[in-house]
Amino acid sequence: PFSLGVLASGLSDQDPSMVPAFVSGLGVRSFVSAVFVLLGSLLLDARPESIQTLGIVGLAFCALHVLVGYGIQHGVPYMIYLGNSLFGIGNGLFYIIGVIHAAAWIPELPSLAMGLCFGALGGGAIV
Repeated sequence: PFSLGVLASGLSDQDPSMVPAFVSGLGVRSFVSAVFVLLGSLLLDARPESIQTLGIVGLAFCALHVLVGYGIQHGVPYMIYLGNSLFGIGNGLFYIIGVIHAAAWIPELPSLAMGLCFGALGGGAIV
């Protein structure tokens, strides 16, 4: 998510006062994503049949990311935080579904599969 910080330069041309809210909103998104990865894994441990429900809920929360654009366009910083928080929920729920599936594909080395998935998330921000 922090690789999206490059978009802040274009944002400063439109409304420089929104840059701090946009950049700190990315941190909020990362934190909320991490929390919901943990909560999603706890839920899937307790009720593995709820994986489809998590996918649908994650998609719904990701769709609410349009609030960030609304907040930027209308100069409303709290909408940027709200949109990033809701997107973080969806991102975390989607992410844990992929990690659980990767661990199921390599049953003899589930920790390696999970480690590769988590490493890919960090590596993707570098690219």
